[in-house]
Order: sequence, then C-alpha cells, then structure tokens
Amino acid sequence: MEKLVSRGKIPPDTPIRRTDDEHWGRSDQINQYGTEAPSKAVTRQRPNPRTSESSAETAVNPTGGPTNMAAEAASSAAASVRGIFNVAADASKLTAMKARDLPAAKAAIARKAIELGLVPETDSQLQQIRQIESEIANLQQPTPIPDGESVGQKTSRLAKEAKKKVQVETTRQRLGKSHAALGGSLYGSMANNPPPGLESEIQKASAISEEISALENSIDSKPGDKKKAILAAAAIGLLLLIGGGMYFFGGGDDSDMSFASSATPAAQPNTATPETSGGGDFEQREAARIAEERRRMEEQKRLAAEREEKRREEEQIALAKMEQERKEREARKRAAEEKDRREAAAKAEAERQRILARQKTIEDAMKRPDDWLLVRRPSPDSKVLGRNVEVVDAKTFESLGSVNYFGESVSPVIGSAALSSPGTRSFERFGVLERPGSIWNPVVSDAFPTHKAEREIIYSEDRVRCLKIEDGDLVRGVLNWKQGAENFEGKITNIGLVDKFKLLRWRGNTLTMQNPSNPTNPIVEINLISGDFSERPPGPFEELSGAIHLTDGLRLQATGDRLRFVNLASLEVRDLPNKKYLPHPGVPGKKDATSIPLIGAPRLVDGDSWRRAIGNDVKMVGEDVCVATTGDRKLLAIHIPTMRTKSIDLGFGDQIPVRGRRSGRVRILDVAGKKVICQLLSDDAANASEELYTYKLVDLGTGTTTPLPPTCFQATWIDDNHFVYLVEEGGVGDIGVWLHSVDTASDQRLSARPEFGSFVLSSDNQTMLADLGSWQRVDLSSGEVRTVDALAEATRVVRFATPIDLDLYADIQSAWGSWNAPEYFAIEQSSIPGFDGKEFELANLINSYDGTVREAMKQIVATQSRVDRCLDMVAYLKLIAPVVTQMAAEGNDVDSITNGGRYEFPVSDELDSCIDEDHLRILIYDRCYEYATRHAFANPQQLSDVEKEKISRNCLKTVEKCMRDRGIKSVLVKGLILHNTKSLTVFGSKVLQIYSQISR
Repeated sequence: MEKLVSRGKIPPDTPIRRTDDEHWGRSDQINQYGTEAPSKAVTRQRPNPRTSESSAETAVNPTGGPTNMAAEAASSAAASVRGIFNVAADASKLTAMKARDLPAAKAAIARKAIELGLVPETDSQLQQIRQIESEIANLQQPTPIPDGESVGQKTSRLAKEAKKKVQVETTRQRLGKSHAALGGSLYGSMANNPPPGLESEIQKASAISEEISALENSIDSKPGDKKKAILAAAAIGLLLLIGGGMYFFGGGDDSDMSFASSATPAAQPNTATPETSGGGDFEQREAARIAEERRRMEEQKRLAAEREEKRREEEQIALAKMEQERKEREARKRAAEEKDRREAAAKAEAERQRILARQKTIEDAMKRPDDWLLVRRPSPDSKVLGRNVEVVDAKTFESLGSVNYFGESVSPVIGSAALSSPGTRSFERFGVLERPGSIWNPVVSDAFPTHKAEREIIYSEDRVRCLKIEDGDLVRGVLNWKQGAENFEGKITNIGLVDKFKLLRWRGNTLTMQNPSNPTNPIVEINLISGDFSERPPGPFEELSGAIHLTDGLRLQATGDRLRFVNLASLEVRDLPNKKYLPHPGVPGKKDATSIPLIGAPRLVDGDSWRRAIGNDVKMVGEDVCVATTGDRKLLAIHIPTMRTKSIDLGFGDQIPVRGRRSGRVRILDVAGKKVICQLLSDDAANASEELYTYKLVDLGTGTTTPLPPTCFQATWIDDNHFVYLVEEGGVGDIGVWLHSVDTASDQRLSARPEFGSFVLSSDNQTMLADLGSWQRVDLSSGEVRTVDALAEATRVVRFATPIDLDLYADIQSAWGSWNAPEYFAIEQSSIPGFDGKEFELANLINSYDGTVREAMKQIVATQSRVDRCLDMVAYLKLIAPVVTQMAAEGNDVDSITNGGRYEFPVSDELDSCIDEDHLRILIYDRCYEYATRHAFANPQQLSDVEKEKISRNCLKTVEKCMRDRGIKSVLVKGLILHNTKSLTVFGSKVLQIYSQISR
C-alpha cells in the first residue's frame, strides 16, 4: 500500500481489501502489486457520441450484474458529447449559409432586378456595379501579339496576361460583393411585396434567412453545449498543434503517439456492495468542488458586471467630454466664420468704393478722350497677354490706372467707364455686315471681351439694343454700357425657326429676314415689340450682289451705267449716272452716241481701238463723302446726303487706259484727314521693270492737287500735311527715319536708326509721339525731338478711336422705345440730275408678277444682259409677259419656260420694237471692225492710217445697209435676241457676210 501511495497509483484514502476478498472495491483504479508480470497498455473503448443511449444502458459488468456508477457516468458523458457535437455541426452549417448561401441569393436578386430594369441608373450601387463591369471588360481585352515576337517579349506578354487573370478574378469577387450589397437593400424593401419576376429569388432568400434564424435559435437555446463546443474546438486545435509539433521534432511515426501504462492484473469481477467504504466521501468532495466552481463563476460574473458598469460610466464621461469639445469647436468655428464674413464684407465694400471711385475717374476722363492714351508696358508674366495696360494723360503722362485690355481702334463710350472695340471678323451676310464688336468695363471686368459676332448676338445700328437667337426664337435685350454687358429679358417670338432664317436688315422695331424654305413668300418681317410676324414676296433690291462696302450700313453698286447707293437699314436707294459720254463712228454726227462707266470695268470700243477701263479704288472720307478714281484718270467725290458730285482733275491727262497695257492706272493710296493721296503709273514707262510713278495730294475742299515725292509711297501719314518714311540705303546722312512736311516740301531726319516704329499724333495736332528706339515727342513744325521719360518702358502707345456718344438707358423698355439709326440721304431720287427711272421701272415691273412668272422674268433679264444696251428691257418684258404667263398657267416651271427661249417664238416678228437703234448700229460697227483688225491682219497695231480709214468706211457702209434693209435688220434682231443655238450664230455670220461683200 505504501508503495502504491508513494508512486501515486492510488490516493491515500482509497479503501483496499485483501486479494482473497471476494468484494474487492475500486479495483479499476489500482493494479495488483507484485502478483503478475506487467501487461501491455490497457486500451479503452471510446464511447460513440452518435450511438443511442440504450447502448449505455445495456452495458453490464462481466458477471452480468446491474450497471455500476462508472457506467452511469459514461452514459451521461456520451449524451453530453453528442450535444456538443450537434451544436458544433449546427454552427458549421450556420456559418456556411451566412457566408455563402445567403449572399448568393441576394446577388441573384440584384442581377434579376437589374435585368428587369427595377433599379434606376442613377442608383449609386448600380453605378458602382457598372464601373466594376467596365473594369472587367477592359481587363479582358486581348493583348495584341506583335509580328516577330521575341522570346523575351512573349515571356513578358504571358506574365502580363497571368497578372490580368488574377486581377479579373479579384474584380469578379468585388462584383459579387456589390451585387450582394445591392440585393440586400432590395430584399429589405421587397420581401413583403415582391415585384413580378422576382418572386422565386426573394422566396429562396427568405427560406435561407428562416433557416439561419432557426439554427441561431437552436444554438442559443443550448448555452452550455455552445460553450463546451467552443472550448472543445479550442482544445482540439491545441492538441493538433502539440501533436504536430511532437511529430515534427520527434521524427516518429503514428505508433509513437500511443500511451502505455503500467502492467495491470487481469480484470476481476466487480463485487462492490453498498457496504463499500469511501464512496460517500468522493461524492461529497465532488459536490463541494461543483459548489466551489459555481461560486467562483458567480464571482467572476459579478466582477465582470462591475467592470462593465465601470466601463459604461467611463464611456459616458468620455462621450460627454467629446460633446463638450465639439460644441466648443463649433462655437470657435462660428466665431471665426463670422469674423471672416465681416472682414470679407469690409473688403468687398472697400473694393466697391475703390471701383466706384476709379470708374467715376474714368468716366470723367472719357469726356475728353483726345487727351488720353492707351499705353502697354512689359508684363511681368509673359503668358498673360494684354495685361499691364494703362490709361495715360497725353499732356502730363500721368497714369489714370490699368484697364486690363489693349487693342487697336478702342473707342471710349461717353458717359460711362466702358470701352468698345470692333469685331475681329467682318463678314457680309445677305447685305448685312455683322461686325458688332465688343463692349466691356475695364474697371469691373478682368476678362477679355468676346466678340458678339462669334456669339450670335446682333447689335442694333444705334448700339443701344441687341437681340440673340435662343431655341429658334428671338430674345430682346439692351446694351448695359455701365457694366459692359448685355441685359436680356424674355423671348419675344414663338416661331421656333428663327435660327433657320437669314438676316436681311434691322430697321426701327422691325427685323427683316429671309426664309429659304418658302419660295413664294420668303421675306419674313418680325415686329420686335409685339412679336408678330408677316410673310411677303421679295421687293426691289432685297438682295445685293457685287456691292462695295462703304460703311456698316451703306453699300455701293457700280453697274454699267449707274452708281447705286443703298441704305441697308431702310433699303432706300439713290442712283447717280455712271457714264462718260463719247462719240462713236458707227453713229455719225452724235457726240453722246456711247458712254463708258466712270467706275467699273466693262468692255468698250472708242474709235479704232479696243479699250478697257481699269479697276478703280473706292474709299470713304469721313462718314459722308465717297471718293473713287474714274476711267478717265480723274477723282470723283460724292457727297452722299445730297448726291452732289465733284470731278477733280489730277493733272494726269484725259486719256482712257489702253487694253493690254498697265500704264495710265490711277490708285488711291490713302486718305489723310480731308485729303486723298493718289498714285499714277506714268504713260512713258517702257516696261514693268521701269515703271515710273507720280503722286498727288488732293484737297477735296478746294479741288487743288499738290505733287508728292516718291517717299510718300508706303509712308505713315501723321495728318494731312505730314508723313514719316524710312530710308534704308544711302550715305551716312541719308539712312534713318524722316519727317516730310507737304506745305514746305521739307524733310527732317528724326533718327539715324533704320528702324520704323509707331507714331501717334497728339491731341494738340502740333506734336507726335514717335517710337524711335525710345519714345520721343516730335514737334511737327520744327522737327525738334525730346525724350519722354515717362514712356521709357512702354512697348506700344495708341490713341483712343472715335468716341461713342450714347444716351444711357436704365431699363430695357426705355431703350426699346427709341431708334437712332443714321439717315444717309437728304435728297429724293427724282431731284438727282440724269435720272431717267428706267431701272426702277424694270424692277417694279418684275415685282408686279407673282410666283413662277416673277422668277422666270428675273432669269430672262439675267440671260439677256449680254445685249442689254441694244435691248429696251422694259418693252421686251411687256412683249413676252403674256406668253410667259400662259406657259406658267399650263404648269411649266421656271426652267421649262426659259429653256431654249420658247417664250420668244410667238412674238419673234415683233422684236424690232424692243431694239435701241443707236446701240444696234454700234454693235454692228464693232463686230465688223473687230473682224477686220484681228482676223484680216497678223498685227493690228501695224495698220497704217490709210488702212484704218478704209476699214472704218467699210464698217459704216455695212451698218447703213443693215439698218436700211428691214429684212436684214429683222434677221439680225432675231439672231441677237433669240436663245437657240442657231440664232446665236446668225447675227455675226450675217454681219460679216455683208461686210465681206462691201469690202470686195
């Protein structure tokens, strides 16, 4: 016994009896000492937790007696183990359903809802899904395989593709999570009332959710088994870790992990009886141990509750402290924001006061704009164009302040601080020049002005009102010159097609446009006050072609025999004769048998030579006077309001330029004030390389001319009496910048540097500012030069352009209640000498017809322009009008009517009544003379005077014969007018046939 106790085999208080006693108690806890040899390890059968409890109940001792206490304990342990295993199995299934089955069901809901269109595209979760799908599509793009791919390139490509596959799989997982998140939100809102098409998906998710709830309730109902299952899982993990370590470090096999015990005697029958001593002590100790364990657990719970309570108290204190700190931060933030707001308001008010004061200063200065200059200095930032620009007093060079913009032709607006510049693009569209330009206030606007022609904004001619086209309708506005902007109110039309129309003119409160889709009534007139509109056929001069731009509202058309001035705003027209009358050998005894245009380039015959009037220059002097060079080398000045003309002899001789030669051409080089600089290519120029030029300065007021030196060519005119020119070659005393005075015919060298800069005439008209390497003030009368230190850093100096004097309107309605468009004409057409009214009669005759007839008449007039001098067009149209009207009534269109001249055949015998006989005589004479001089001789210029006289007599005889013989005359008229191919050759062949007979 002592040995067993000392070895720890049995507890000291174990009741032991002799071996020969048949009631050997607790024999399963001790080994028989020293009676038998040691046996192998005792192997005990582990109870199966999933077997039925009846198996434990049927266990009996080897002798067939009742079950002992150990059997009962084993049965209880087996039941406990089964409960633990059941809880563990349920927990494993619960985890799988939460992590795999339920997300998959929710993802299916999301995909089906997207497919059915139940999720709006604006949903943030759907946008995230679309983005992830886009990423997957981009990642799945195949990598191109280049030609001649090397091994290294292939390896790199395959590595990139493998990396892409990993990225695709990762992105797919993100997509699944996004679908599950969207499906979860949809399931929460649709579970009770699933929409059509989602019933099966929502039912499946609901079933999984119910099963998860059931499993959670089952596990929560067995807290003991749940806790033991957690401890068992931890123990199993620890044993696996220990066993794996022993296996790894011991290097043994599975047999090494068995445990052997000491030798035990053979099992003896258990004959324990109720008299067995010591059993009661064990139960008491076990009960005491359980009670102590229960007390210890309750104490731990109490301590944990106390710790939780203390933690909650500390958390409440921390939250209260954080709330107090938040309130303090918000109070500090509000105080700082209020301080910043007050400071910003104070700065804004100070800036407003500064702007108002500066704006008032500029407004006062702009009342005398001639005393101010725009000066640009080098900008600190080379990338910022146009900055560092100042308005400077031209007398004292004191700076008024910066204006943020620099440009040529900048005009101040009187009565405001606004400036205006012309548009960058000048283009004519259907007779209206769109060049409204820009307005801006340099004080309040730092941005460059945007030209309104580029922004589809139309300015009125008086620069007070404006229109814009928005959504096919007109919006009315007024120009706010104070702020340098346009103020618009609501739209005034409800047409919806105005953007498809073409602008013709704007006069008063009426806007005239052309509708290309309405051939019958293409003219649309819109009342800009009421928004009402009307449609009508086009009137005379609705469209201009070949017109010369004089001003934004005035055009000049130089036709064969008329100078026509057209006011675009009102379509008023004034005509002047464009003729210089000459005799013609085909009409003997008549001094004004033919004429040449003063302005234009038609072909003509004068005596025995073909001539051509060279193209002329036309320019405006101020706003009222138009000047042009004429074919007889004179200067024609026209005062537009009164249509009075003045022909000024330039002293170049009254010779019409000869066709084929460049000599004798007169040009207008420039306009200086009220004077015009003209240039003549002299007649004695031997060839193009030896051209000799003559220059004249023409005073329009006195009609006198002053010769100019050749240095005036490509010179810069300061005023009408001084110009600056550059000499780049010559001696030391010749090279430099020179000032020429016309009155004294003297020259003064301003600088020896052969560099040409800018020149600005001062407001006193006595001095100028010249960029001669540095800015100098030059006295025009003495030529004295003084350096201007205040402009030492200036890179450019310009004067303001002509000021714009406007009435400033407070609102849109008051602006639209006035109209200040200029009136160009102060004389009626009937009061202009030389006016016969035929062309107006022709225009009125054409517009007296409608539709197809009117269009056919227009086309007929255009096709007969080759013989318009021989043809009385009014009489001709009256003759053919019944035929054209009948053809239109029969359903013929314009092309069918005019094709082949079918309208002429019914009245061909009456065409003689439409011919001007003087012009027919000239035409016959010219055709004969051309034939004789250009076809009968190799070089017409080598004809002798006798030969020319002979040719002229034969031509005149041909004319007389053709005009006396009514049959020949009728044939010639038909051949001249009729439009078939045969008739086109009849006239010429018949005339030349008669001329050949007479010549022989």
